[in-house]
Amino acid sequence: MSKTPYPHQLQASEYLINGGSYLFMEPRTGKTLSTILAIKALGLRALILAPKSVLPVWRDELEAEGEKAVVIDGTKLKKQKLLTEPGHHIITYESSWRLIHNLSTYGVVVFDEALKLQNGETKTGSHWRKLGRRYPNVCKWGLSGAPCPESPLQLANQMIVLQGSWFNQKMFETYRWLHWDYDEHKYKFKPKDPRHAKEATRIFNELSFCKSQKDLGMGDKIFEVRYVNANANEEKLLLHNKSLAKDPYNQSVNYSTEALYRQAAGSGIDAEAKAILLKKPTKLLEIIGATQDLLEESATQVVIMVRFTTSGKWLADKLGVPFIFGGTSGRDREKAIKAYQKGEQRVLVCQQEAVKMGIDFSAGGHGVLIYAENSWSGDTFIQSTQRAVNIKRSTPALIITYCMKFKEDNVDYKIYQAVKNKKDFNAKMLQEDK
Repeated sequence: MSKTPYPHQLQASEYLINGGSYLFMEPRTGKTLSTILAIKALGLRALILAPKSVLPVWRDELEAEGEKAVVIDGTKLKKQKLLTEPGHHIITYESSWRLIHNLSTYGVVVFDEALKLQNGETKTGSHWRKLGRRYPNVCKWGLSGAPCPESPLQLANQMIVLQGSWFNQKMFETYRWLHWDYDEHKYKFKPKDPRHAKEATRIFNELSFCKSQKDLGMGDKIFEVRYVNANANEEKLLLHNKSLAKDPYNQSVNYSTEALYRQAAGSGIDAEAKAILLKKPTKLLEIIGATQDLLEESATQVVIMVRFTTSGKWLADKLGVPFIFGGTSGRDREKAIKAYQKGEQRVLVCQQEAVKMGIDFSAGGHGVLIYAENSWSGDTFIQSTQRAVNIKRSTPALIITYCMKFKEDNVDYKIYQAVKNKKDFNAKMLQEDK
């Protein structure tokens, strides 16, 4: 059934129709429908690249608008056969660089979550930069709610793919060499001229169609942190996990591994056994109790987000609910999500990376998100927290993060602060020059 677009969606569609190339619209503000309206108005056949979890969303929305759409999935032979079928084609980024080498049958390539193009040296990033150059007359549209959550450098290859150049450079490597230096102490690139980063975001905003949730009067998100004190067994587990990050020969510490193992200890996970051996993992039990309390409100629904599959499986088992993670089949994923959206399944446990894009967990304004652990990716945090809101939701969305406090460690909170700061950078971009 065709949807009635909001005024801003019609504006976004007109922007694409008139030659625009990037919808910088916060998640849940309606990028998909805006794009489909433009595709229909121009009469173009589309190749749509999207994360795996979003493929069926594109198919369903295209079909609701009377368009034939084919999801390209399965074995390599099956994908090759599906690519010969008529209609719009929807494919993952990972499959696209392996299978798409000719754009002559398409009028537009849509890069949903175009941040996946950010690194011009990856197979995906370099493939689409080169292929796009071979087909300059094929439209290229980028869509993202978080185009550069960590640095404006992330914009460069995206814009080269979409528009052919960025700061007059057609090669990602050349642009980076001219404008950025690598900081070996912080393990990241920094602009040679501090003014360049601001200039890059300014130009990007001028070229893009920008729309924030605040612009649309959507309900706020309430971020709450709940602390849990570690017990004696969990303190021992922390020390055990930290010891595993030491080189047995010279006792040097791999600090990234140690941070990962410290985070795992907060959820009761033994990093050596890769299992929860504690009978009563405090934080996870607190999350179960909080979920049960929230469900006393008859309309409330809860999605528990995890980073580790170990804690996700443990929570799902104890609560008797589905667990969606990277290994979940497409059919089971779709079944669980639709049951949640219909209110038939009031609780889900999900690995953030598996559900961070294109899924509506707002539950008619009654959806709550609980984070047992946070990913270390700012993009994942931005995208996954947006699952609790949509255009229609006017009530605040409650987003709870649980943090384990050890006597001398609070790694959960440090990770939360780091990813939330990246989120704040993204919000600042949308508010610039308004």
